[in-house]
Amino acid sequence: VAAHYAEPLDVATLANVAGLSPSRFAALFRAHAGTSPMDHVRTVRVDRARRLLADVDLSIKEVAARVGFDDAFHFSKVFRAVDGLPPTRYREALLAGRGSRAESRPQR
Repeated sequence: VAAHYAEPLDVATLANVAGLSPSRFAALFRAHAGTSPMDHVRTVRVDRARRLLADVDLSIKEVAARVGFDDAFHFSKVFRAVDGLPPTRYREALLAGRGSRAESRPQR
């Protein structure tokens, strides 16, 4: 998943790669990881999106596309469900944090 997170993924595709039935794959994945395969994919995508949101030259739509979401609205909904903030608010908080750190540095 980590190497292919931006590609269209579903349980059937992942199960096929693993050589298992979708139900068997999902059960083994949940037993091992403690979460469903698709929840894991969403978490990985949001984690990668957090890093990309630090780049202010990328729009939210571009970030969404780079992490595997065709629809920026759906991306925002998933990001908020995983992270607790919509991506725009996350970016604002991230940039505000950078500013306060830069302002708090001693002048040389």
